[in-house]
Amino acid sequence: MSERNDLATFRIPYWYEWNPWEPNVQVAMNDLAKPGETVFDVGANAGALSLVLSRAVGPKGTVCSFEASPRIVGKCQYNLVQNGVNNVTLYHYAVYSKSKQVMKIYPGDHLNDSVVVQGNHPENAVNVETITLDDFSSRYDLSPSLIKMDIEGAEYEALLGGERVLNDNRPHLLLEQQPDDTRCMEFLMQRGYRAIDLCNLTEIKSRADFETGVGIANVLYIHSSRLAGTGYEPPIRREVVAELSANDFTKVGVDFFSKPVTLAPGRYYFDNEFEAERRHNEAFFGLESAGTQLFRYHTYTQFHASSYRDWVVDLKTETAVTIFSRFMNGTSDPTLKWNGSVIYRIPSLSQS
Repeated sequence: MSERNDLATFRIPYWYEWNPWEPNVQVAMNDLAKPGETVFDVGANAGALSLVLSRAVGPKGTVCSFEASPRIVGKCQYNLVQNGVNNVTLYHYAVYSKSKQVMKIYPGDHLNDSVVVQGNHPENAVNVETITLDDFSSRYDLSPSLIKMDIEGAEYEALLGGERVLNDNRPHLLLEQQPDDTRCMEFLMQRGYRAIDLCNLTEIKSRADFETGVGIANVLYIHSSRLAGTGYEPPIRREVVAELSANDFTKVGVDFFSKPVTLAPGRYYFDNEFEAERRHNEAFFGLESAGTQLFRYHTYTQFHASSYRDWVVDLKTETAVTIFSRFMNGTSDPTLKWNGSVIYRIPSLSQS
């Protein structure tokens, strides 16, 4: 296989295509990243969210993307070049608590390499140089207004190396969190930040506020001084607009589909109740309209049921939406059971 084809093996959607990558995070990015601003994507992976940020800040804005993994960084650069972005610069560093260290980065089971030991083959670890957010920002005289960070468990160490940036700029933060590790939350709350779970738009004040069984959560941190006017001031008000019971879901083969629900333009939160136990499968869970997918998560069913059962979505026009779960590559899960959904409108975050 040629080097170019190897780099293209994890293509992200082009800028004009629908992008299903981390949909709840995308919604918050588009709310909070403004034209002309400087933003950081720490843990850029294949570049899908760097592309979202690129369009959000526009031609006068700046996106600094960081990817530590040698096997991923080339794929990210390839995808950014293919999309023709000229306001994104990619940096091959591990963002950490100290600069100019040489650390091991360990391969994950997918494109999820980390400086935290994981995977079954730590002997395949490779070296990577570190940099702190403070040193990087000082070197290039940059003041980020928003930082997205998804670095597979190393987020706390990265925050330790960005204390000056946090104190001086008070950037919005979008962090992937493990609810049983509250170090990031405690560190940021001590510095005046409020935390919002992006899956259900509720304020998080302690570990107990995460939903039971959730293994991964995307959390938005906004400094108290910057909350006003964002629409994310807690408590975020919800209005029930529709309720679906188990009887409103139809099983078609191994897949499930709800009856269509027509919704006006606006921001919606889908509180879904389903259960599943299997891990060795592959499925989409999401929303579609007239056969076109509007929103989806893509993983195994037990992880869907534990961590991705709550969805936030924007609808630009009146739309008849159907909730679906669709299995891929001949897999299935006889333990999957849909128990219903409650659909809320979020007035403070609706543009209509």
